[in-house]
Amino acid sequence: MTEVPMAAVADPLDDPSILAATDGRSIPGNTTRLIAADHRPVARGEIGEVQISGRGICHGCTDPVET
Repeated sequence: MTEVPMAAVADPLDDPSILAATDGRSIPGNTTRLIAADHRPVARGEIGEVQISGRGICHGCTDPVET
């Protein structure tokens, strides 16, 4: 999947340097992790993909052939 309706929130009271360098915190109830192509967690500084799971995340496409 490539779309997530909402996965992170930021607090306007956070330090401006934190707000400028992040997309916020994972929404409560969601799990967010960075993984490599072989699905192992990546080390700091390593390139990976964001993987998000939770109640508000879809489980698939209604027509995978079209996507």
